Amino acid sequence: MLRKLTLGSRRDDDYGERDENENGVVNGTLKPGEGFLPDYEDEGDAIVKSEFLSGDDRERSKSANSYKGKLEETNESNGNDAINGSASNGNYFHGRSSLGDDLGVDDDDSDQEPDDEEVLSDMERDSKGNFLDERRTTVAGGDNTSYSSKEVEAPLTDKYGFIIDPKNQTGSSGGARTTQVTISEKEKARRAEVEALRTTKWLAMIKDWDNIKDTKRTRNRIRKGVPDKVRGLVWNLLGNVPTLIKENPGRYTELCESTHIPSQDIRDTILRDINRTFPRHAMFAKEGEGQDSLRRVLVAYSLYDEEVGYCQGLGFITAMFLTYMPEEEAFWQLVGIMNHGPCCMRGLYEDGMPEAQKVLYIGEKLIKKFFPRLTKHLGRQNCHISMYATQWFLTIFTNTFPFDMVTQVWDCFLAEGWKIVYRVMLTFIRYSAPKLFRLEFEQIMFFFKQLPGAIDGPLLMEKAFGIPLKTRHIEHYSKKFDTLNPDIANRVQIKEQKKKEQEERIKKEIEEAEARGEGGVLTTTLSIPLAEL
Repeated sequence: MLRKLTLGSRRDDDYGERDENENGVVNGTLKPGEGFLPDYEDEGDAIVKSEFLSGDDRERSKSANSYKGKLEETNESNGNDAINGSASNGNYFHGRSSLGDDLGVDDDDSDQEPDDEEVLSDMERDSKGNFLDERRTTVAGGDNTSYSSKEVEAPLTDKYGFIIDPKNQTGSSGGARTTQVTISEKEKARRAEVEALRTTKWLAMIKDWDNIKDTKRTRNRIRKGVPDKVRGLVWNLLGNVPTLIKENPGRYTELCESTHIPSQDIRDTILRDINRTFPRHAMFAKEGEGQDSLRRVLVAYSLYDEEVGYCQGLGFITAMFLTYMPEEEAFWQLVGIMNHGPCCMRGLYEDGMPEAQKVLYIGEKLIKKFFPRLTKHLGRQNCHISMYATQWFLTIFTNTFPFDMVTQVWDCFLAEGWKIVYRVMLTFIRYSAPKLFRLEFEQIMFFFKQLPGAIDGPLLMEKAFGIPLKTRHIEHYSKKFDTLNPDIANRVQIKEQKKKEQEERIKKEIEEAEARGEGGVLTTTLSIPLAEL
């Protein structure tokens, strides 16, 4: 059921005198042309229309930040980022929310599809507030990017550490980058103000984390975006990293110093991929500490989990972690997302990539459910989801998309799992559909290649929570995939059962050893690679 909620409301808050609404409005007012998001009471069931101010100022932010306390400032702040600067917890590189219109999807688990004409007309009607910069998704010939005519003598970096080069901001290779879309100075200032307010609240929340981590308020604030100054710390809490380190003292150092080394193929692949991972980021652009840290973490994980070893895609994810946390924490964060809920990414990289097949199947069925008419058009053009979405899923968008979008996706991914990935995918499709209907195969492929450079990350995330996607939709197609692929499902279940039994056995032996005063030694001994299960 769709309900329109009150906007711009003020209310008492445990972590401050007042709480902004989902778009950061604290004074109870909303000016014409500015975006909004109501306080939603349940996921996906509050759908309202929104409009966003589309600025025409093409001046990009010139704020410089340091990473790991060593990156020198290369330019002066333009004053638009009220909270720019280094953070004491090691997080140096930003972190906003309106719901879209109803897509016409029935709120049940049936396969009933929405009316084609209703969905298409709804998408075309919602042209205002589109997170896509149309100038960057033109498919007819050549590079359509427009740049500022102002020349810069030295490279600039954005708040995340990505080098801003007016002559080389396009292309799909090389990983995520600073946002390329036009954002008005007014909108930049508003986002910075909201970020500062949220940082204060999050600092108070972190102190009380054990009591508030599973609350609805925390979930909603995560969906708004974790402030960049505290993002590394919050990611560690969401990924249970402190517990993993405590249960495995010295394990990362042992892996780094181990005389047992990965195969030559794995070493060569890691070294080759490091040079192609975030080459526009100041931390990884040249040989040095950043690339060395990335190499050590990837090699250590290939030893920790010899069955998976190393696969392309892990480099982007690990590099993103390293921009927010030290090596050891980044390693255990990687272990957590690969092997534990709600992320459970390991199956994406196993032999045969069983989980990759599954998430692509679910994604394909969700597109068909929400956009049946577009699905038919893509089918006529022989355009399968694996041709454009595989890297989205394997890297959770870290490979090419703007970092302000990527980091906010990961806020939700670490907290809620795969649902946010499907939401973002469906948002791409929804607002691209009117153009995709007019394109043929080669143009469609070119369009998706250009898509990352046309994204306004925060605005896209606002729209993503307007997709009326339910957990039961995902579960429905997940069960269908298992039914159609019993061999894959059985293999996954057997591995999960073995893993669970092993974890229970280790936990029991650790408890017994601690009772005898031998906990630390036994914990290190029992920290074995998953391949040995």
